[in-house]
Amino acid sequence: GISVCKKGCRYECFCDNIKGTVIDLPYPSVGATENLMMAASKAEGVTIIRGCALEPEIRDLAEFLIHMGVSIDGIGTPVLKIQGRKKLNASHYRLPFDRIAAATYLTGAMITGGDVTLRLSCDWKRMGSSMELFEKMGAEIHKMDGKVRLLMRRPVRAVNVETGPYPGIPTDIQPFVLVSMTQAQELSVLYENVFNARFQVCNELNKMGARIEIEKNCARVLPVKRLKGSYVSAPDLRGGAALILAALTAEGETRLGSFSCVERGYDDIVGHLNLLGAAII
Repeated sequence: GISVCKKGCRYECFCDNIKGTVIDLPYPSVGATENLMMAASKAEGVTIIRGCALEPEIRDLAEFLIHMGVSIDGIGTPVLKIQGRKKLNASHYRLPFDRIAAATYLTGAMITGGDVTLRLSCDWKRMGSSMELFEKMGAEIHKMDGKVRLLMRRPVRAVNVETGPYPGIPTDIQPFVLVSMTQAQELSVLYENVFNARFQVCNELNKMGARIEIEKNCARVLPVKRLKGSYVSAPDLRGGAALILAALTAEGETRLGSFSCVERGYDDIVGHLNLLGAAII
C-alpha cells in the first residue's frame, strides 16, 4: 500500500494506510527485514515476512517492538508473523552489546599483540562465529560470565574465510579481517558473499603498503613486512574503522579523512582506543 517514486538519487514514499501482506525476501537481508518489521508494526492487519535474516539484531528489534505492544510470532525463525497496531506504547528497553563494535576492539588487540577484556551486557555467544575465526587466526579467547578476554601471544595466522548470513562470518567485520590478514606471514584469501562494496577499503589499505588483489568477490592478501602510515579516507563506517585498526600497526603517522562516517557507528571509538594505549588525535 505504499507508493514509491525514485527522483534522482533519492526515493520518495507516500501512503494513506499501510496494509499487511505476505512478503518473500529473495535474500535474508538484515536491513530489509528490519524495515519491513517496522512498517508491519503499524500496518493494518497481519504481515508475514518469509526468508527473514536471523542475526541477533532482528531479535533485538522484535523484542523492542513487543515491548511497545506489537504482536510478533516466529522470533528466531526465517518466518515472522506481525500483527500491526494503530498506536505503539512508550517503552524502556535495554539494548544488548554491539557485536560489531566488540569485534572491532578484539581485532585491535589481535593485530597489535595485545590483551583486552570486554565487559558484555549479555551472553558472549551473541558474537557467533567471529570468536572461532579469531581463534583460528591465533588468538587466545577466554570466555567468562559477562566478559570476554582476547590475548595474542603469537603472529597472526593466515586463513581462508568467506562471509555469509548469520551464523556465518558477518560482512560487517570483513574489513577488520582484511587488516588482520595483512599481518599474517602467508597468503590469506577472503570471499565476500554479501556486499561487493566492502572491498572499497582495499585501495586505501594498499596505500598503506598492503598487497591485496581483488578478483570479483575474492580478495587475496599477500604478506608484507609492515604497513606504513599514509593519508587515507574512510569509504564507509566499517572500512573507516578498519583503517584506524591498520594505523595502529603501521609505521609512522596515519591521517584519516571522512572520519564522520566512523563516528556515527561507534560510541567514542577514539576515546576507547586511546584508553587501550593508542595515540589518536
